Amino acid sequence: MTKFKKILSIVVASFAAMCLAAFFGCGEKQTHKHSFSDWELHKPTLIAEGFASRSCNCNENGNYQSVVLPNLTDARYTVTNDTATVGINGTGNYTITIDGETFTFIAETPALPLPPHTHSAQATAAKAATCDKAGNIAYYYCAGCNKYYSDAACSIEITQAQTIIPATGVHSLSYNHDDNQHWQECANCD
Repeated sequence: MTKFKKILSIVVASFAAMCLAAFFGCGEKQTHKHSFSDWELHKPTLIAEGFASRSCNCNENGNYQSVVLPNLTDARYTVTNDTATVGINGTGNYTITIDGETFTFIAETPALPLPPHTHSAQATAAKAATCDKAGNIAYYYCAGCNKYYSDAACSIEITQAQTIIPATGVHSLSYNHDDNQHWQECANCD
């Protein structure tokens, strides 16, 4: 039995040495280099943060990364191709670099606030209606806001239709004649 124990201890020692060599790579530690997926973006908004995340399909520590994306008002963003115009939302390409990673995405850009409007009204004088032609009241038109007003201060808005005085349809007739005939003429008609 002693011979058997000696052979058995050699076999066990050899097997243990092979296992240790396989596990530790003959003294070299085996490392895994993560192969991360593309960043998955959860876009921020004007008031809420977003985030970007990616992972490696291994089960080792460090196989998941996440970066917080600040809300869109953060000054670190560069916005290009902004299609927002005054009073209308649009979209823009937002770019930000955080911890050496650059993130670019399309997001809604806020409507630019409407600037305060100062009326620049053009006055139109009153014109009396005739029997066959419409006239108009005195009114003011502001091209900046495309509106009509009944007063110079542009405080009483009216419609364009309210500026029109319809033709009266009433003729101011007088009798005329020459050597051959008699006729009636309207003093207001052309």
